[in-house]
Parts: sequence; structure tokens; C-alpha cells
Amino acid sequence: MTEWIVDLRPRVDRAGLSRVQQLLPALGPEDRLTLVFEREDAHQTGPVVRLLEKWGLGWQPRGGHGELYFLHAGRHLPRA
Repeated sequence: MTEWIVDLRPRVDRAGLSRVQQLLPALGPEDRLTLVFEREDAHQTGPVVRLLEKWGLGWQPRGGHGELYFLHAGRHLPRA
């Protein structure tokens, strides 16, 4: 199992979405992807979630401590 982390701070932009899209084909069945957002940008997760769903990954949102918000994704997680 490999854990990948993609930091999408300070905002979700085209470059960040591209990084996520390039990584998704490499995720194995037990790998986990953690996406990091600014807490204030939690409403900007839509394009990222659509990518995850397109690649058949499940995901779970997690609030962080202080200023961070996380999405944990993987093929082993339930789809929303």
C-alpha cells in the first residue's frame, strides 16, 4: 500500500487538477490518496470529486485541525 499526498493549497486550480489526474492511473487497489485543501476552499472540491469518480475511486471528506480540509480517496473506499 502506498499513500500519496497532493496539496491543492492555496486554491484548486488547473495545475492542481492536472497533478491529480496524472496520479490517478498509478493508484493501486490498496493505495490511498490524500488531497489537502484550505478549510475555506472545501466548497471547491467538486472538480476533484468528479475526477475521482471518473477513475472509479471512493472518497471520504475529513475536517482537519485549524486551516486544513482533507479528502481521502482510494479504490478500496466506498463510492459516494
